[in-house]
Amino acid sequence: MTSDRPTRVDLWLLTSVLLGIGLRLLYYTAPYADAHRWRQVENLAIAWNFYDRSLNPFYPEAIWAGLSGGYVEMEFPFVPWLLAASWRMFGFHELFGRAIAIIASVVLILAIYQIGKRLFGPGPGRAAAFLIAVSPTAVFFGRVPMTDTPMIACSTVAVMAYLFYFSTSHVRWAILGGAAALGAWLLKIPSLLILGPIAIIAYRARGLRLLMRDTAFIGSLAAAFVLAIAWYWHADQLFRATEWTVGIWHRAGMHPMDIARFSPQQSDFSLWSSWRLLTSPEFYQTLGERLWLIHLTPGGLLGVMLGVVLAFVRPGGIIPLIWFAAALAFIFVVGHGNFWHEYYQLPLLPPAALLFGIGAGALFENRSLSNDWRSRLVTWTTPVILIVFAISSFYFSEIIRSYFRPETRDNEIIASGTGVASAVAPTNGLIVVEYEEGTNSPMLLYFAKRRGWSFDTHSISPAAITYLKSKGATHFATTIYSLLEDKRPEVIEFLKTQHEVVLPPGTPEETRLFALD
Repeated sequence: MTSDRPTRVDLWLLTSVLLGIGLRLLYYTAPYADAHRWRQVENLAIAWNFYDRSLNPFYPEAIWAGLSGGYVEMEFPFVPWLLAASWRMFGFHELFGRAIAIIASVVLILAIYQIGKRLFGPGPGRAAAFLIAVSPTAVFFGRVPMTDTPMIACSTVAVMAYLFYFSTSHVRWAILGGAAALGAWLLKIPSLLILGPIAIIAYRARGLRLLMRDTAFIGSLAAAFVLAIAWYWHADQLFRATEWTVGIWHRAGMHPMDIARFSPQQSDFSLWSSWRLLTSPEFYQTLGERLWLIHLTPGGLLGVMLGVVLAFVRPGGIIPLIWFAAALAFIFVVGHGNFWHEYYQLPLLPPAALLFGIGAGALFENRSLSNDWRSRLVTWTTPVILIVFAISSFYFSEIIRSYFRPETRDNEIIASGTGVASAVAPTNGLIVVEYEEGTNSPMLLYFAKRRGWSFDTHSISPAAITYLKSKGATHFATTIYSLLEDKRPEVIEFLKTQHEVVLPPGTPEETRLFALD
């Protein structure tokens, strides 16, 4: 290796990028039947509506919100819209969803490298990029059509751009910072936590008095904030018109009142913390195990812990500390969301990577080659050891078995969708029940490429089915017939008065379809 003199290619960064891409290409062609398939398919289903109907991004339509006009309150549908636009240009292929996430991952790796390098030097920058490249959860969620990786990529670019702006005073960096912050806030509201590190960067560079006169900074950030507010106001208006939501300002899992009045019980889900949760040892044990195994890996967590200590005495260390603290605060405020969904902790990774850079950056410094064979041995073996250790940690985290799930994917839902699609015309409306608890599921409807309404065993009733017949429902399908028979016998008795459609061979036995007379 060469010294830390400026070079055209940073070999450590190149290694991190290539390693990150390689890990994210694992099971690239696998169907969307692995971990968190519901959230992945939700975006695919909204993208399919854009593709099949209108590319107007201001009116995202849920596949489970009726036959038409089912506009849903949600974050700005950038990922679904980009998917739909790709399908329009290149033909329908679901794997574009993985490509979008991988591109966002590369942007994230490059941006965190630039922040670490600018704040602490090349070694810490390389270390930060390396951790993002090999973090098991960063890898898994960096290859699925969810908004989380694009969100943290935009967040990191925003922090990087404002850091560059206050170092150079070039307005283009302020414009990029505002645009990236807008993208992050539109993709997911928790990205607002980047206001902490941005504020510290600005205050350290200008001081409060001069900062208030910085029109480029104030203007770009204010414009981003106003535009983000405008979108979420518009999203709320969509909810008020349709009463469909994925849970932004209103509780998820609910049906509009005209449908809910026929349901025995409506299922909903709160993401916020409760005192019971925050005093539960299970909450802290679960989050600690995730940090140790799948977010940071053991070596990464040790480096982060050392970095936290060193950051207090390192110039610029306050920036990742504030960023890290803001991400931790989000975890404790939105406790239930973070307890059930590990991807809610992804905003913690960029500041954690920077702290890892402080703690472990010395391992990633380029060393000059000398004639001493011992020096040469250390120079060439250190990167090899780090890469082998990182890949071993990735493997033993069991991310492949538990998340990629090559042997336990839920392929039955795809087979169910294919079977139902063969018997239901594309223009017909479908009522589906897939879960004991969980309404508004996109799974069966998307894999059948049919629109309709989704219930669970608590909310379905003969009255609801009868009412939706008047709204265009022509068929009822369930993938849990035996469970439905046990939990809601009156629904089964009603369905026995309808015509059961014989599904083709290969359709799972628990999947049943009825034509509503």
